[in-house]
Amino acid sequence: MPVVDFRGVDFEHSLSSSDLAAAEAKIASAISAEKALHQAMVAEFQSGTPGHPAVSCYLTSEPVKLACAVQAGKKVPKRHRPKLETLLGIPSKLTLEKPLGEIDWLTLQPKQGNDFRITHDFGPIHRTGKQMVRRVVECSFAPKSFQFTFLGIQKPIVQVREAILAGGIHFATLDIKDHYGSFHSKKLAALLSMLPKAWVEYVVLSRHAVMKWKKEPLLHYTQNLSPTELLLVVCSGLPAGSICSPIIAAHSISMLAWPTSPVMLWNYADDFLLLAASASELQEGIEELTAAVGELPGGHFVLKKLSQGHAQHGLEFLGHRLTLKGNFIETIPSLANQEFIYGEGNKMGQRVTAALKKGDEPTAIQHVELYCARVKAWLAAFAECDEIAQMETTFKSLIKQEAWPLVIDIDHMMGSAQGEFEYMGDEYQYA
Repeated sequence: MPVVDFRGVDFEHSLSSSDLAAAEAKIASAISAEKALHQAMVAEFQSGTPGHPAVSCYLTSEPVKLACAVQAGKKVPKRHRPKLETLLGIPSKLTLEKPLGEIDWLTLQPKQGNDFRITHDFGPIHRTGKQMVRRVVECSFAPKSFQFTFLGIQKPIVQVREAILAGGIHFATLDIKDHYGSFHSKKLAALLSMLPKAWVEYVVLSRHAVMKWKKEPLLHYTQNLSPTELLLVVCSGLPAGSICSPIIAAHSISMLAWPTSPVMLWNYADDFLLLAASASELQEGIEELTAAVGELPGGHFVLKKLSQGHAQHGLEFLGHRLTLKGNFIETIPSLANQEFIYGEGNKMGQRVTAALKKGDEPTAIQHVELYCARVKAWLAAFAECDEIAQMETTFKSLIKQEAWPLVIDIDHMMGSAQGEFEYMGDEYQYA
């Protein structure tokens, strides 16, 4: 099927040449209109205009819906990306006079500690609405100096190393227990007062969506919850896998009342790191942070401590393991993240072998391309680690070994690969 490139991302289509040219012009115009209306919202929030008329205009704009449909579509992996014709039809379908009927596919993923996470795979109409919400919320989002959720994980790692060497040798890592699930609908509506109620209910919370399991969850992963009880878990709080959930969660954390303190704080997603010069100062910081998180708007949040100790014994934060060794900080990926990326390489090899047994070389190559994208993004995420260049060489050798007997140009695949890693609480996920 033919493809068209929109700013580096390919979309399949079956349009004629004239229809494609018209569609490209329409999308380009929609993107320009969305940017202008977004700027109007920014100005509105800065001026404190009551009633948010610019937000209302933005949410009802057909060009905005089309532009956000394309923006949301670009975030979907190539093999699942909606076709261009689907995106063009979304503006007429995205109305909130009633709940969106599009299927919300659910996946239950086991976590450490006999726990689980339920992720949502929304369709293109839901994704478009959530992208619109994301754009609205980011206009009023003013991150605190300790927040790094959308700034990449390299910056906080650099700062943490410097702070440890400057004397912040006592640490504690903490996170918010069931962060997304701790948001409450009524409190969330107050936090998102700039949005109409229907947008909070049907788009942000995905209420009344048609939910189906991609694969029926195994009973031993569900903590023996009944189907009804499991459904209540699915419907509680912000959905994981939603485009707008991260910005809403960060918007809530931006209101954290953190006092001027000798204890240093870093935050990424729902993860927190405290550094202090003494154990007593650190304990005071833990108590202050616990109380402050409990007062965050949008829900009822409980902070839990993950680890506490001295930097000489090593600490893990954002998938990195940092260890103070004299006047040097050893920085390496955590064991779990190393096992993850190497394990994905082994899976890639198995998929390549299975595809080649069927004589399907194109599919085998696609598996290699996907893993190259994962490796490229993983290397970028851990760019601050020691000996990252040697790791890249090791990965290329692994790819060559696992992709045998395919004849491929690994350097070219790595160079042209798309994708990025985002830190999502307790693991890195391909986005």
